[in-house]
Amino acid sequence: MTLALSKLRARYPDIREVPHHEGPTGPVTLELLTAGMTLVDEAEDRLDSWTSTGLQLTHWTAILLRRLLDADPASDVDRALTACSDVHRRAHVISTAMREVHGLKEETQRALCEALQRESRRLLPFLLADLRQGDLSTGQSGSSFLYGLVAESPALAELQAQIATGLVTQEFTLEDVAARFVGLAYVIGGSGRPSSASFAGDLFTKITGVEARSGERRDIGEWPDSSWPRRKEFAAQFVTPGCADSEAAGEGERR
Repeated sequence: MTLALSKLRARYPDIREVPHHEGPTGPVTLELLTAGMTLVDEAEDRLDSWTSTGLQLTHWTAILLRRLLDADPASDVDRALTACSDVHRRAHVISTAMREVHGLKEETQRALCEALQRESRRLLPFLLADLRQGDLSTGQSGSSFLYGLVAESPALAELQAQIATGLVTQEFTLEDVAARFVGLAYVIGGSGRPSSASFAGDLFTKITGVEARSGERRDIGEWPDSSWPRRKEFAAQFVTPGCADSEAAGEGERR
């Protein structure tokens, strides 16, 4: 499968490479992007190598998206993109397409940016539903990546307001929110268990207003327990002492 994808990708040069590409090229259509996003959705989770099926599919579909919007910035790509129901994977495709946009036509850059902004708006109900499920959520690690996309979009203010409201109405706790900013790293070809953890403190502060510091690659060694309670425990050390209590007190006064 990996070899077949490598040969397929060779037929799909990126925008800047098209004028210099030698050899056969493949068609770039919405139907093909739809098929590609379906394959992204179905790819295996575990990374066996840096050239895994999932990564190759992500890069290939990102190139398709870039070239479609370069050819027609008004192209309706959303239906094709949502053929992938996994929000993490879909967001990775769009964010990958946003890399190295300098030098592309302004219309292409704008179309890519608008696609990412629309995706950010689609993420809001997903992120809030995940928080409301608390420790029962089946959400995967990596939510800080999704929060980061929203934080760089016009949807940030709405997310901040929705989280503030949820804390006031006790739909979820600040600890629930903090747990979503714990990132778990995995060794390529390893056991499948996390090998280290980090905390996106700056992003957490930007979204909640609660002071926190970031921590990179802490607790190195396998995490046999990556449950939400364990992530809460890990995140607590990075939230400034007293800030969470002060925030909760303030919420109580406002109620």
